Amino acid sequence: MVTRILSAVVLIPLVLWLIIGAPPIATLCLTILASVGLMWEWEKLQGAVNQQRFVWWAGGAALFQMLAYVGQSRLIPWVLLIVLFNRIAIEALRYDGKSQDRQGASRIALSLFGLIYAALPLALLMEIRLLDQGPAWICLALFVIWATDSGAYFTGRAMGNVKLAPRLSPKKTREGAIGGLVVGLSAGTLTAYAFELPLSYGHAFAAAAIISLAGQMGDLVESFFKREAAVKDSGGLIPGHGGLLDRLDSLLFATPLYYAYLLWMGLL
Repeated sequence: MVTRILSAVVLIPLVLWLIIGAPPIATLCLTILASVGLMWEWEKLQGAVNQQRFVWWAGGAALFQMLAYVGQSRLIPWVLLIVLFNRIAIEALRYDGKSQDRQGASRIALSLFGLIYAALPLALLMEIRLLDQGPAWICLALFVIWATDSGAYFTGRAMGNVKLAPRLSPKKTREGAIGGLVVGLSAGTLTAYAFELPLSYGHAFAAAAIISLAGQMGDLVESFFKREAAVKDSGGLIPGHGGLLDRLDSLLFATPLYYAYLLWMGLL
């Protein structure tokens, strides 16, 4: 627990400075490093990492972030197709009929999903960062997720009885999930007010609800991936917290829905 707290004390101010205090290029560097790290952990969850294959997927992840930074997000689907078709062609040319080579299509499908799951949400965050109040919009998402996580933990410890998903995450309870949602809603509304975001209280409440609920689902989904891989943590990069996937699982799941909500509101 002490290690976990110390890691948070060091990393949270650093991340907030990179988003709020530093220029957008710093956020770009952060999302590139995070997306490549996430792809590495995703590939490890699927088995041993093949470095030649990983270069393609990591390159695609990094390129997603750069395209978002220069305002060319519309090209991301084309990059996805180019990476996919190149990987298919290379796997086809390498095929020799041996049993160990008959998983090529499955590997490509899993890596493609990992690229979409791990890298695309960060590219959407990069696009949000470039808005006039970009840092504030990102802080809204982060504060809701952190508040939801803390609220769920303390509510679950205090009054949790009914298991939420016992086979995926035995310690999570329905009471904790509700407590996390309540705290997340409060954090979202207060953040929108503090940063003077152009949201009514109703819309701030709705945005916070989307982030909180999707974030909690993202946590369970990542637990499912780890159960499938029979591992406790996705990695060991962050002392006391595990890997990047362990820390960013909620954000990865919540960001596309949050982005869609901002788009629907005409803010993007």
